[in-house]
Amino acid sequence: MSLPIPDTVSLRRDAGVIGLVGTAHMISHFSQLLLAPLFPWLKEEFSVSYAELGFLMMIFLSSRARCRPCLALWSTVSARVPFSLAA
Repeated sequence: MSLPIPDTVSLRRDAGVIGLVGTAHMISHFSQLLLAPLFPWLKEEFSVSYAELGFLMMIFLSSRARCRPCLALWSTVSARVPFSLAA
């Protein structure tokens, strides 16, 4: 029994989707890493302490972490066919 060989178009589309998801993931991490080096400028510009900036970062990152399971559940429940099984 031999497995069917996927089309070149299908592989190209899959590579494009994986590339877009990977790029979005990289931008997400980059935005998180970019904020901390800006703390000295933000501290002076907005007249806040490092503790206040750290607290804002904690709220920002924890809200993102809490939203991820909800988004995963929504995408799983709302999808008729999982992307991994779609042809």
